[in-house]
Amino acid sequence: MTAPDATPFGTLDDDHDAALDALDAAGRVDDAFRDRFEAHFPRLHASVTQLYPAHPERQAVLADLVVRASASWNARPLDLKVRDGQHLAHPDRLTSERMLGGACDAGRYGGNLAGVGDQIPYLRELGLTYLHLLSLFEDGEDVEVRVDPGLGTLDRLGELAADLRLAGISLGVDVPAPAGVALDGPEALGALARVMLLLANRGAEVLRIDAPASVGADASPARGALLVSALDAVRAMAAPGTVLSASVSGGGLVDDDLPATLVWEALATGDGRLTQRALDRRAAQPDDATRVTSVRSQDALRWGFSDEDAAALGIDAAAHRRFLTDFYTGVTADAFARGLRVEGAGADGPAVAGTTASLAGVEAEDAGGEDRVVLAHALALSAGGLPVLWLGDEVAQLNDYSCADDPERRDDVRWVHRGHRPRDRYAARHDDRTAAGRIHRRLTKLVSVRQATPELAGGEVIGFHTPHTSVIGYQRPAGDRRVLVLANVGTEEVTVDPLTLSGFERIARDLLHECDVDLDEGVTLPPLGVTWLRVSPL
Repeated sequence: MTAPDATPFGTLDDDHDAALDALDAAGRVDDAFRDRFEAHFPRLHASVTQLYPAHPERQAVLADLVVRASASWNARPLDLKVRDGQHLAHPDRLTSERMLGGACDAGRYGGNLAGVGDQIPYLRELGLTYLHLLSLFEDGEDVEVRVDPGLGTLDRLGELAADLRLAGISLGVDVPAPAGVALDGPEALGALARVMLLLANRGAEVLRIDAPASVGADASPARGALLVSALDAVRAMAAPGTVLSASVSGGGLVDDDLPATLVWEALATGDGRLTQRALDRRAAQPDDATRVTSVRSQDALRWGFSDEDAAALGIDAAAHRRFLTDFYTGVTADAFARGLRVEGAGADGPAVAGTTASLAGVEAEDAGGEDRVVLAHALALSAGGLPVLWLGDEVAQLNDYSCADDPERRDDVRWVHRGHRPRDRYAARHDDRTAAGRIHRRLTKLVSVRQATPELAGGEVIGFHTPHTSVIGYQRPAGDRRVLVLANVGTEEVTVDPLTLSGFERIARDLLHECDVDLDEGVTLPPLGVTWLRVSPL
């Protein structure tokens, strides 16, 4: 591959000067934008050069992106520029222990954008600082971006973003791929940049890019990462306080599939070794990116664990994926899960649709169902990065099988976990006689403890091994203190012995139960039990 700083069509310096000339010719360029151009143009240049190494108009493509960014910055509303400054002054905000995301389908959860706005008091009660709305935009035949008319308008989206900002909540949206644009050329990059900047100037603070799909027929994670990196450089020039999110690296937020895959594997098997190994081998969180952790997503549950990790534990990866799919779709006898099989899901085989509560056994009224919901969230909330809750999970929302009777939805079983906001369960969220009330109480306790625990900020995770195959363990360090997370995915009580805990001072603090623990007596974990212990290494 041609080096990023020397191509047949110009060097970095040549392309830099051409972009600068285009900027000056286009109109006003303030000093702040010029400084950001100088800081981020080399990354933009490298990404575009590697994406389109033989494109004869690369220099013009780069110049167009920079001019577009400058025009967007000049048009950016003053209150959003102030917000940019606030975010830039707190570069660690995304990994703060107080940062908590929520996600939902805008129409299914709120009915429309106004209905979502009506839920802002509840979102504040829950502790959200970030709300990602899905299924916002209308498919069209042209390149214009339109909010689905059943939800509202772009102006209403901007008003909702402002209302959320006043409540301390950042709005996130998916950046739709413009219609009528070929995805395998630089035109796609320019079109995506235009849409991204339009939404940023409407107040969206997290912008999700569907990569690698957005790079066309030759999509790959590597090309997707280059696309995201190029767009992120444009974003950094034009809307510096916003953040790009994607399934691949390159932006500020990147998906972490560990809780959404391996925790479910561990809950099905009662064996935490595959999760523990993945945690031990997980790459460090990059300095310029934050992992996004969640228990599930709008899509389906997929078995994306490493074949190498499985082989190291004597597990046949293909057979194990088949077992997990059968287990979570009720094929396996006595399985607690109530999921539906999603065919054609990709290289990892069929996936599974279902809400967290239905997959965990609450729908089947399994005795451990509620504990599984809590354990999975306790790991997602403590494993480093930015945790995102799927709204409805905190009140044990169950599968919605009515999609089978709807001609527009029955061909996609994933609608089973995209039900409408369960009003009855939200109404019962303070009633401990209901599953909704008990799970809501326990999950909001996790959230409130996390918010008061600085050790859970950042992304550093240190593995912690016990003699028990059912126990997943790790440490979250901060200065001379740590939080030790222990989760028992098995159905038998276990005690972590004093010798295993001998690297810590004798007295620890159980943060979830608000009591001191004598480590010389060991730590007993009930079936499907989890604990967060504040410990001091010796």
